[in-house]
Amino acid sequence: MDNFFQEQLTSLEWRHVLASPDWQAAHHHPKMGLISAELLLANSFAHDLFHIRQTNDLHFAYLTQLVAPVSLGYSGWE
Repeated sequence: MDNFFQEQLTSLEWRHVLASPDWQAAHHHPKMGLISAELLLANSFAHDLFHIRQTNDLHFAYLTQLVAPVSLGYSGWE
């Protein structure tokens, strides 16, 4: 997991060293339509968070089975 966070930090730092990026530069994707550099970068970070959420959901499902029949409703997860 440390490698994941290090790579994400490296990507964020890389964005700040770019001279004058044109964040509105875009490519026409055959299925998604026009995709700008800004949209692609923002969504790549959101995609990482999506995977973290998936991992957390799996951990919570495992914990739910592990402690059953104890309710985890008080945890705030639900």
